[in-house]
Amino acid sequence: MRKFLWRRFSMDMHMARKLAESEQRYRSLIEHNLAGIVTCDMQGQILSMNQAMERILGYTEQELTGRNIHELAVIDSSAESSDSSDSLLKQSDNFMLRAKHKHGEWIELGVKNVPIIVDSCQEGIYLIARDITQLNREREERLRMEKELRETKELLESVITHTTDAICMMDTQGNVMSVNKAHEQIFGWTIEELLDKPLPIYPAFLEEQRAEMYDMLRAGKQITGLESVRLRKDGQLIHVSVTKTPIRNAQGDIIGFSAISRDITERKQTEELLRKSDKLAVAGQLAAGLAHEIRNPLTSLRGFLQLLQHAMKDKQHYFDIMLSELDRINFIVSEFLVIAKPEAIQYKQGNLTAILQSVTALLETQAALGGAVLTLDFEEDIPDIVCSEMHLKQLFINLVKNALEAIFKDGRVHITVSMAGPNLIRVRTEDNGCGIPEERVKQLGEPFYTTKEKGTGLGLMMCFKIVEAHRGHLHIESTVGQGTTIDVLLPVME
Repeated sequence: MRKFLWRRFSMDMHMARKLAESEQRYRSLIEHNLAGIVTCDMQGQILSMNQAMERILGYTEQELTGRNIHELAVIDSSAESSDSSDSLLKQSDNFMLRAKHKHGEWIELGVKNVPIIVDSCQEGIYLIARDITQLNREREERLRMEKELRETKELLESVITHTTDAICMMDTQGNVMSVNKAHEQIFGWTIEELLDKPLPIYPAFLEEQRAEMYDMLRAGKQITGLESVRLRKDGQLIHVSVTKTPIRNAQGDIIGFSAISRDITERKQTEELLRKSDKLAVAGQLAAGLAHEIRNPLTSLRGFLQLLQHAMKDKQHYFDIMLSELDRINFIVSEFLVIAKPEAIQYKQGNLTAILQSVTALLETQAALGGAVLTLDFEEDIPDIVCSEMHLKQLFINLVKNALEAIFKDGRVHITVSMAGPNLIRVRTEDNGCGIPEERVKQLGEPFYTTKEKGTGLGLMMCFKIVEAHRGHLHIESTVGQGTTIDVLLPVME
């Protein structure tokens, strides 16, 4: 019997030791857990809590033991907000809890309830909590920043969409990635026509400028307020103010370019009108006041000279000089009359190649007499234009005669007709004459400004007016000692 009792006692001691070890492991698991753990009975009374929960709430275990959990925490739910311990203790899934810190501020906890089961009966519950206040603040801050970013993006998109300036985004090769509505309205091409292609808005004579700009952008330089001309889809040239900027990524690498273009055609036209208004006013006044008064005595003088010419045949040389000078005066008076009373232009369908063939045939003899060569080359199937053939003949006769007067013996004047774009024809007149200094080229076309000894400056002014009346553009480039190139760009018939 004693032996049996001893064995029973040994077994009880072993079980007690095992139980103590298990409880110790349990306490260690609870105490050293990084999550806050509160033990409550079924009424919500706090029985114990670990050190992590003390750090979360700011209370010691002794301060909270015996208090009810609902005094400190409520379920964070817009649909259900209650201080009932039952509602809190009956939660099974993960849920949000708002608890009051010892210092008074509310903190947010992510909680999971784990039931305490003894002999198949629930005697209490573990609330395992994690402080997510900072996470929620960061989430709210992220949401706030995302909202601000979204609103900023929408604002920028609205500005880009509704601005009157043309905006284009390009890759580093100059291929289009996107354009805004104003770009489509100003230049005429849709995004579908431009996407992944180089911009077709540069006239042929500005290819060098285009290459220089892209070199500057790739070098990281910004181009601000550059005033130039660009080509519309319909072939019309417009004046623009351009700002181009390299686009960089977060690492500072250039990944593309932005281009903002403002249509300043009306402004440039107004400036040009203002700049020339004084001279044009003088020309108009001279034309209106003197042209007819001069022409009448000229007619009389010429008639008397012709009478005297027959009577004084030995002075024939002098008569020829005087008659020639009277003819020159009469020509100048005629130009004055054109300024004073411009002739109405009648437009109809015409062909530039045919017009230039006629002009070349007319002036070939004059060129040959001066020892020069006049040639004409043209592409096949040049489309027709809407024009006044008479005025275009006047234009090209004037340009070719100016070129012939500028070259030396054995000189050359070459005319080419080609397409400068899908809707634009270029007529280029080149000579290898003496050339014109750059500072004087800018003044060509102004009334009474001429580079010729006997010129009036009115002929080239009329050339500019004729080109302008045909919705075209006249561009002059010249190098002293090498010659002059004049491009006339005219839109094809729609």
